[in-house]
Amino acid sequence: MKKYWYILLIIVLVIVGGVIYFVISDLNKEKDLLNEMDSIYELMENNNQEELTKKLSEVISTGDYAIVEKAAKDYIKDLYEVTTNIASIISDDKIMTLTTYENFENDGPDFIESKKYIEETKENLENYKNLYAELYTEEKELSYLSKQLDEYYIDFYLNYLIGNQDNQEDIANIETIINILSASENVIDFLIDNKDAWKLNNNMISFNSEELSNQYNDLILKIGE
Repeated sequence: MKKYWYILLIIVLVIVGGVIYFVISDLNKEKDLLNEMDSIYELMENNNQEELTKKLSEVISTGDYAIVEKAAKDYIKDLYEVTTNIASIISDDKIMTLTTYENFENDGPDFIESKKYIEETKENLENYKNLYAELYTEEKELSYLSKQLDEYYIDFYLNYLIGNQDNQEDIANIETIINILSASENVIDFLIDNKDAWKLNNNMISFNSEELSNQYNDLILKIGE
């Protein structure tokens, strides 16, 4: 009887030891992955594209952790590409110079280049805004997983690797730029429609009637609203 209990105790200890080993192993994998993601986000902040590309193409985990790692890195790769493109567009100085004297002088009175630029820029921003918003939906986030996983791994992927961040402020900033472009386009359309009623002189634009001048000033003020 004692021998039976001794064997049973050994079996229990082996099982418990195995469970502890796998728990510790999983915790170490999670720690390594979290450190990996921290280094990736740091590279993104520093805009170190060469090292970032290298990091995003590597997989340091095994098993199901490798699946969530690859999903997270593929997701971040797409997110980084979209945000980089958005940043490139909204940082273009031309956006804020569409209604300047210099642009009126260089592109008026028909404003062919300005109209083309506004149309293309607004379209690109709208497309990237939609892509950016979609990337923050759970459906899109889960689509990067190559197979169905246990809920534990899904939770680790969603809440710790890619995180549930609020993107509403970023969306609002993009919409602000789109609104500036639309308001600038209204000014340019007004000048096109009344191209025989205004002239440039001494870095100033003047109109042949007070009514048109007031309408122009109202449209200019709306750019900053």
